[in-house]
Amino acid sequence: MEEDQTVIKGALMMPAKQMDESRLKQVGSIPVLMNGYELDLSKVPDKVYKHELKLIAIRKGNKEKDLTRGPKNDVAVTLRRRVLWSIYTCMLKSNSDFFGGDTKVFFFDCGINFYSTNKLLDRSEGEKQFHLKPEQLSSNSRDFLGPKVMEVVAKLLACGEVFLKGSAAVDECITERERSLQQFLEVALNQKMFHNQEHFIFGNKAYNRPSSHDRPLNDGKVLQSGFEKNVRFVGDFPESAISVVQIDAKKSAFFKEQNLVALVAALCHSRLELIMNDAKTRQKVARQLKDLVVRTNHLPKCQRDFCIFGITKETTEKVIVMVDNQEVSVAEYFYHKYGIGLRHSYLPCVIERRVSVGSKQPMNSYFPMECLDVVKGQRVELKKQTPDLVEELINSCRLLPAKLQEENEKQRRSAYITSENPYLHKLGLRVSETPRGANATILFPPAIIYGEGARVEPNASGDLDWRLNVPRSMMQRQFYRPANAPRRWVVFLFEDAVDRASLDRFLYAYVERAQSHGIKLQRPSRVESVDRVDMDFLLDKMKIMRKNGVEYVLFITKEKRDPVHDLVVRTNHLPKCQRDFCIFGITKETTEKVIVMVDNQEVSVAEYFYHKYGIGLRHSYLPCVIERRVSVGSKQPMNSYFPMECLDVVKGQRVELKKQTPDLVEELINSCRLLPAKLQEENEKQRRSAYITSENPYLHKLGLRVSETPRGANATILFPPAIIYGEGARVEPNASGDLDWRLNVPRSMMQRQFYRPANAPRRWVVFLFEDAVDRASLDRFLYAYVERAQSHGIKLQRPSRVESVDRVDMDFLLDKMKIMRKNGVEYVLFITKEKRDPVHDTLKFSEVVAMVVTQHVHSKTMLKAISNRGAEMTLDNIVMKMNLKLGGISHALASSGRFLRANQLAANIMEKTWLRASRMFIGIDMSHSSPQSLYERQAGIPPSEPTVVGMAYTCGGPFAMRGEYWMQEPRVSAVQYLRDHVMNALNYFKEESSGKSFPEHVVVYRSGVSEGEYAKVMSAEADAFREAFDAVLEGSKGKIRLSIICVQVNSNYRLFPENGTAMGNAMQQNVPAGTCVDTSIVHPSQTEFILVAHKSIMGTARPIRCTVLVDDAPRMSLDEVEGITNALCYAHGIVTSPVSLPAHLYAASNLAKRGRNNWKTANCAGDDASMSSDGCERGQFRNDGTPEFFPTMSGELAPKLRHKFWA
Repeated sequence: MEEDQTVIKGALMMPAKQMDESRLKQVGSIPVLMNGYELDLSKVPDKVYKHELKLIAIRKGNKEKDLTRGPKNDVAVTLRRRVLWSIYTCMLKSNSDFFGGDTKVFFFDCGINFYSTNKLLDRSEGEKQFHLKPEQLSSNSRDFLGPKVMEVVAKLLACGEVFLKGSAAVDECITERERSLQQFLEVALNQKMFHNQEHFIFGNKAYNRPSSHDRPLNDGKVLQSGFEKNVRFVGDFPESAISVVQIDAKKSAFFKEQNLVALVAALCHSRLELIMNDAKTRQKVARQLKDLVVRTNHLPKCQRDFCIFGITKETTEKVIVMVDNQEVSVAEYFYHKYGIGLRHSYLPCVIERRVSVGSKQPMNSYFPMECLDVVKGQRVELKKQTPDLVEELINSCRLLPAKLQEENEKQRRSAYITSENPYLHKLGLRVSETPRGANATILFPPAIIYGEGARVEPNASGDLDWRLNVPRSMMQRQFYRPANAPRRWVVFLFEDAVDRASLDRFLYAYVERAQSHGIKLQRPSRVESVDRVDMDFLLDKMKIMRKNGVEYVLFITKEKRDPVHDLVVRTNHLPKCQRDFCIFGITKETTEKVIVMVDNQEVSVAEYFYHKYGIGLRHSYLPCVIERRVSVGSKQPMNSYFPMECLDVVKGQRVELKKQTPDLVEELINSCRLLPAKLQEENEKQRRSAYITSENPYLHKLGLRVSETPRGANATILFPPAIIYGEGARVEPNASGDLDWRLNVPRSMMQRQFYRPANAPRRWVVFLFEDAVDRASLDRFLYAYVERAQSHGIKLQRPSRVESVDRVDMDFLLDKMKIMRKNGVEYVLFITKEKRDPVHDTLKFSEVVAMVVTQHVHSKTMLKAISNRGAEMTLDNIVMKMNLKLGGISHALASSGRFLRANQLAANIMEKTWLRASRMFIGIDMSHSSPQSLYERQAGIPPSEPTVVGMAYTCGGPFAMRGEYWMQEPRVSAVQYLRDHVMNALNYFKEESSGKSFPEHVVVYRSGVSEGEYAKVMSAEADAFREAFDAVLEGSKGKIRLSIICVQVNSNYRLFPENGTAMGNAMQQNVPAGTCVDTSIVHPSQTEFILVAHKSIMGTARPIRCTVLVDDAPRMSLDEVEGITNALCYAHGIVTSPVSLPAHLYAASNLAKRGRNNWKTANCAGDDASMSSDGCERGQFRNDGTPEFFPTMSGELAPKLRHKFWA
């Protein structure tokens, strides 16, 4: 990780916690439970003593190695922690004369932090050393240390005292806050888990070790249960702060412990020959194997682990290595060396790359896949999660509240987070058996405003019946500000995603729907079928579109899915000791074609493994796994190549986010969806499994008790806003605060007009890819599309052209888009067969290059839009997206009538105060880069993959939005280059505002920030905003106020109805939309609130945690901050339902993702990832080490489209 050099200036005071006595009346209140259990510290000692404990291995020649340092992959972290704990316990037992016989009074974080309840040393005594001989250690520890280690020295140094009682941890001065108590409690709660070794622990997440009950996932992965745990302080005042441990049940995808060939077979759907014959399959396998840790299974004595660097282009029979100055193939080498006749010699070799100690040059080793096993315990990184996997994860993780509570409780107990935990019992710490409660307020939703005065109001219960469409007999709701219809727009139909008849039906419905909502859309200028999705083709297409004046492109595809880095594997072929390593990548060639030098002779990896290990590869047709290391002397990269069958995936490796395919993500999400009751049960289960209980001997010895029940609080249910459409239409919440919000109304009624319908494009085109739908369906869709747009106020006409496209390569598409642009096409509609088609990222990149607005629809959605069920709602969603992309505003917000009456307010507080025209809203989020591989770090290669910052902001009113993204140094949490981008945003605001003036107040919603990084935002980022304010004002008398609200999306907070039931659907089991808690379970000294703004239709709602970091005088009241945040969750504009985040932050998150996808598409086009780091080692953007690298990249990839192009 890059070192963050952000400078924090001086003492930083948090805005004082607001506890307003007079509060606005909302829908009502509801008692809720959080997923947190009180920790009773009343019987713990006043303090514990903190020490630094260093465990040093002494090798021959008195060379020292710090045992806490090493590779950061999941396998290495797990193994290192296990060994450190073993050495630590051995140290205590071997030195009982110093430490005593009770080990439960000591607490060790398996790093360098060591605590004791009794004073062991004084600082003046200096360092005390304890010596351990290898024979005193366990066999696993000796294997880890290796034969060259002569002894282990434990160096103990007194550091200070940690006071367990007091309010220093919640000091209002954030730079003075003492985090030592929180850190100690985290360590104490982990002791029993460290001792029992039943979990894989990664930071504050813990997962159960593999068992036969684990659910298998696609592509050689399994779903493992666990939890995320953290300690926080809650309450209404600092002096009465209470510590709680939060448990949130989790599920994550892990690589299955198996032979590497089995994993590759799963990735190839059992068609192993595809890895050599199909570039896409090889690329997929290479990315999944990159940095995977595998273990050899062929060595005669001790197997070894290593990280895969990549796979070879050739098979094991063709990869040549030098053995005794003779060239032999890897297959021959393994046969002669180990007597292994490879069963898969047709597979490529796995490459292990290391750095030569002397020359610092890269050295490659090649392994047949069948000689490697995947080491257990490796998570699937995010970049390895395919769309299918993501979908599988989502489905697996959906738990309704009752089930989630049950799972939380199950996890709590499995983690031993109970008062019976012997460590906690010894400490005197008790854990509540029930979650903490609170009273929540249910906020009123806003009224929804559409064009021509249409309005949707919540009912008396606060429910908002919000729909865009109305019965056909009624006038359709017009968008608040319909977009200007593109003068020319085009439809791209990819790979015959739908038949032509279906496409025609869809386009008819699409145009009709757009017109019904106020967009004066006409038929597309052209519908083009496309059968290529390569980058160059698509970019050429898009440039042609731009050249032809096309302003909008609609993409229609089959699916929207995207097309083994850092996985730890263990060899299975070494005769003595197997070894683990991180996979760097896979080769392009099979094991038979990857050539290595053995004794100055070229041999294939297959030959090498045959002659070296006697292994005849069964899968020699597969590529090699690459392990890349840096030569110690020359610092140059060295590759080692391994056949996949000679490597096993090491257990305990989580699937990184980047490795999670859409299918896996979907499976994870489905597995993790737990309803509140089930989530509470799972939290409790994980708490106990982590020994976070009063019975934990470490906590018991410390005198720390953990509550057995989660902490409760009273939550407020906020009123939703009224929704404003065009022509005065309005949707109001009912008396209960429910908002029946729909855009469409019965056909007998006038459809709701968009608040500001977009200007219809003068020319627009439809691209039909690869006959995604039949022509009749396309015609029906286009008719419905145009009719629907018109009914909502967009004066859309039929497309200028419908073009069938049979190519989706980048060059072709870019040429197409350039032609569209040249011909005046302003909008292109893409229609493809599938939602997850890899063409999606290419299409969106072509949009940036050609500067033509595009929309992507897949065939399933299109056919639904012309079906007899759900058609109108689907059409409305498509048309609302188009309206935003073309500059329209779908609806506006207002204070609901019931809210105004309940608080005896005459004026519309939403319009006059909360969302006033002079107030500017900004959302900022970040998409961080993946860590570099071990080889890249060893070789000192500067990172090229950037952190992407997304920023969305209001222009010309609270509901009109623009946005941008830019690149900065990777893994830096503070936003760089912020001043210049804020200045641009302020100038756009002035240009679009009715008074041509700058805002008087800027409210920033900032996501992606942890508590430990608050100071950076309050110092560096706040300074950047103020510098931008000063720069645009240029010394004038005006002043711009600044407020920054940190929004934590994954804060681990969960809210459960106190009297909840496991009966009914997800909405009935969850807290209602608008539930807000600002007392009892929030931070005692910060202005903070927990908000569930959305309706949970699956699983248990995940709240957002909002903390006010900066708030210039005159300060906003707590009611105002909560009301604005809740209202902006109704301003997303694409759905007639509140989302979980304020709209500007939601947009910023999407912009950051779009920026990352565009970087990947531009950087990795045409790279098959065989020998690369995440498939992009030969990418367009290679960091040259100059300060201009990231700004230059930002300039090349910067979006230049106006309006909400990312919608």
